[in-house]
Amino acid sequence: MMKSKLTQVLTASKRIRSANSRLFLSVVICSVMIGALVVLIATPISAKKRVKLFDITVPQPKKGQMERLSDIRIRGRYISPQVFASTEVIFYLNKKGTVDSLGWSHPEDDSLVFRPYRDSLLATKFEAGKIQGKKSSFALVVRFFALGGRLGDRGVADFPVNADGELLDYALALKSLANYGCKAPELVVCPPYYFRKPDIEDSHKRLYDFAVIHVTLDSTGSPRERSIYYASDEGLGEMALITSGWAEYSPASANGSNVESEGFLFIRFFREIAYPVESWKLADLDLSNDDLEQMRVMWIPGRQFGDIAPVQRANQDLSIRIPLSFSQGSAKKAQLRVDSKGRVQINQLSGLTGKVDMQITLDKLKSIPFYPAFRLSTDPSIDMVTLKFLSVLGRLNLLPQDSTTYLLQTEFIDKYNVVERNRAQRRR
Repeated sequence: MMKSKLTQVLTASKRIRSANSRLFLSVVICSVMIGALVVLIATPISAKKRVKLFDITVPQPKKGQMERLSDIRIRGRYISPQVFASTEVIFYLNKKGTVDSLGWSHPEDDSLVFRPYRDSLLATKFEAGKIQGKKSSFALVVRFFALGGRLGDRGVADFPVNADGELLDYALALKSLANYGCKAPELVVCPPYYFRKPDIEDSHKRLYDFAVIHVTLDSTGSPRERSIYYASDEGLGEMALITSGWAEYSPASANGSNVESEGFLFIRFFREIAYPVESWKLADLDLSNDDLEQMRVMWIPGRQFGDIAPVQRANQDLSIRIPLSFSQGSAKKAQLRVDSKGRVQINQLSGLTGKVDMQITLDKLKSIPFYPAFRLSTDPSIDMVTLKFLSVLGRLNLLPQDSTTYLLQTEFIDKYNVVERNRAQRRR
């Protein structure tokens, strides 16, 4: 646009040799340059766009609401200190973004554990959601956690979108969008791959090697563009890039029609499993058993990679033997924290009575090594993706397999570190 205007002016200046024309030329050139400068200045500081997925604008909490719901304190004790309870709350919003009512993913969750938080949740204020550009009522799914404590219970809400319109959790947002006929793309088959056998000294590394490939899909689910988003090793990145091209995907859909989409293929090179590996298939995935063989491949739909939770690296079956006579196969729960170095802290464990038995079990659980959680962030100032290790809070479930063997299951929260951030602010 700038070039065409300048060409027209220069042509005119050749025909008109007067001083007035030269003055006119100078004014036009200055005007165009100033206009371009205004555009360049205005673009970076323009307001952030609200999250729009499948032509649906996801409701976002208003300023201060996330902080208010990141640490709700309840006087008295409703659950025991070692309990960590989680649910999904459904906010039924009207066209103004006001909460009309609440629902629960499971009706039984409206119980003594979560009921004390109802008033705080009902008072949450949102920006109105939009469907095809028009303000609309909306059913928004939010994760909610209740944590027992010695000084009373504490509630933490996990939103899909923050107050600045940034997408925090694509998978959580999709739970709301599913009510409006939207379906995310999926990884159906990941072909076999082999990189190299990890060196012996690799077993002492803080984190596994991994590669993240950004993939755009057409409306048939075929890969259109692929690029290395991040790779801990150059060779591993190239291998993952090739693998992503041979993988099979299912397309995204909205309102009954297939649409273009994007996502990340996340390949982890765990040292604890044998290579080469077989094909990874979605149909074979067992969500109740998060072993390393299943977790080596992960598909993250959307345009944000997000945070990656800690992974236990003790063995493949993620089980532990507790040779104590009192156990008798009863399920046990505990709160745990895995810090940025993979070290485990466990507050208390339910289901144990004797102090000696409790200490033996806690010591055994604390010795389990974890790969730490981490976050990949894009730094526009240096055009690089950086890795940051995280400390995260979670729940540990011990599910009995026999009288002395327990299957370990972990669930981590605070994906955007609201609790940690609030603690840091209070310390200051």
